[in-house]
Amino acid sequence: MRRLSVIVLAGVALVVLPGCALSTSGATSVTQTSAHLNASGFTGANTAYYHFEYARQRSQLGTAQGSRTPERGPIPPHVPANDTQITFGETVTGLASGHTYYDRVCGRPGEVPNDVCLGVDAFFTQPSDAQDYVTVDYGQDGKQAVSLQAASSASGADPDGIMRDEVLTSGDFVFSGAVTCLVVHGAQATIGMVGAGRPYTQPDQPDQPYTEVATL
Repeated sequence: MRRLSVIVLAGVALVVLPGCALSTSGATSVTQTSAHLNASGFTGANTAYYHFEYARQRSQLGTAQGSRTPERGPIPPHVPANDTQITFGETVTGLASGHTYYDRVCGRPGEVPNDVCLGVDAFFTQPSDAQDYVTVDYGQDGKQAVSLQAASSASGADPDGIMRDEVLTSGDFVFSGAVTCLVVHGAQATIGMVGAGRPYTQPDQPDQPYTEVATL
């Protein structure tokens, strides 16, 4: 196992349903094989139900290739009593080490037959001792922010990871993508990523396909 760490110096989407609201928030207590999925919400005049969905690929959420937790409920009306949001969650196990997972919360009022899901979150499980691993958390005086987690086998096989790079000056570019290759040699690493980017100053513009290679 070879590990590189660079430490120098993360979203909520609200779903409002008739009579209730919920939102997906970040995973916590992430280990090599488990994570605690979190959400928040409240019930209005009706009872409500919820569950979490999670998968290795975003496109697998809600399909037979993904996984889901048991449905919880009915949650009584007016929880909490003042309609402020409360936090709740579910621990999932059996995850693969050193891999990206996507998760979301889904819910429905008691009288509605279909669930509504929104607010996809991503998290990265801790790598095993047999894997190469790179982590970067970098910020530069409000000019750039880089977050990267990547892992692969010692031979470079089965690479996976997440990167977000925000350059707030010199072009004002935002990139987010998935790690597609990782090569570690001693204290150096090369990481390839495929994702999408757009000018930081144009948040309403659609992301464009983009690739990035970084050497540490």
